[in-house]
Amino acid sequence: MPEIASAKVMEKDGVNIGEFQIKLLQKIEELTLYSIEQNKQIKKLQEENKTLKSQSEKINKLEKQLEQIVSKKK
Repeated sequence: MPEIASAKVMEKDGVNIGEFQIKLLQKIEELTLYSIEQNKQIKKLQEENKTLKSQSEKINKLEKQLEQIVSKKK
């Protein structure tokens, strides 16, 4: 994480606990917001997938009907 020092640096230079907690809370907030956005995108993609599956089923049904019509005309 760019704004948070590595464990080695903290061990060597020490840690300002208050500042460190603020940075951790900021990271938690960023990750929470990112997670919420990802969940929204997942739901949207699931809906799109559901729609596409439905359309695919309709197309398959129409293809079968068309095949039957063509075979009857022969």
